[in-house]
Amino acid sequence: MRNILVLLGIALGMARAALGTVDMLVLYNGEVTLPANTVFGFWGAVPREGTDLSFTPVPVAPKVYGIPFALQGRYQGVRVDFPTPINTDTFLGKGDAFLELFVRSTNFTPSARVPFPPLTSIRVNFFTQGGSNTLAVPASEFFPLDEVDGNWIRLAVPMKRLNAKYPINGDLLRLLITTDSPVKFLLGRIAFTRDIAMLHATISTFPATLRTGEPVNFSASVEGGLTPYTLSWNFGLTADRTTVDATGEVVTATFPQAGSYTVTCTVRDTDGIKDPISVTRIVKVTGVKVPNIKVNIDN
Repeated sequence: MRNILVLLGIALGMARAALGTVDMLVLYNGEVTLPANTVFGFWGAVPREGTDLSFTPVPVAPKVYGIPFALQGRYQGVRVDFPTPINTDTFLGKGDAFLELFVRSTNFTPSARVPFPPLTSIRVNFFTQGGSNTLAVPASEFFPLDEVDGNWIRLAVPMKRLNAKYPINGDLLRLLITTDSPVKFLLGRIAFTRDIAMLHATISTFPATLRTGEPVNFSASVEGGLTPYTLSWNFGLTADRTTVDATGEVVTATFPQAGSYTVTCTVRDTDGIKDPISVTRIVKVTGVKVPNIKVNIDN
């Protein structure tokens, strides 16, 4: 499974040693009060179901809070203003920098799993002294966080995806958050993070004993910080080790003959930020098991 962030009891914290991050700029981190230099407000018309929202953090778990958001679509959203502009020179436009958000459904119940509302994407506009640029976060990159209290979804988006319509320079003045459809959720964390963790993977198989003609499941456990990644597999069935026989974290293979096979899993991050890695495992496949036949002999 992906190496994900840990929801600490005192706040929405980060396991920095495991992730290998070196720099971090946290704008909000699940506290009961809003940061002094952060002002939340609506952008566009006030949402029909959002007039009762004051952006006051509400309790979710012991010492963990979330800011209620109500968004109506791409042209109605929430703005986050910084009266004193924030210097983001070490994050904006950097190859290993990420925007990180924790969100969850507003319909939360302690110890109960509540699905996050369906969305195709979340968009974040960055307003700096150089202009406005946009990050889009597809729903395929919403990763559940289950360590404490469940229900949290993490969005970690590489800053290199910024649609650099304008120069990426100057201090940060405002963030504008919109979605592709109406939704209400809680924001538990917003931060900029630099991630230098190397990718690491291990392969496991099931069942342990492999026989010809029987399907076997291979799974890969991958760690490597915030980077989304893809996995491709070569089962060693031919001499060409570059052939992609399957993709995904869990795959199934069948070996037609007994012998030793070198199974290779190659892990790549989706944005090309980190170097890809390949891990191998040699598996031994035996012949088909001969079933025990009971013979009755009549005297």
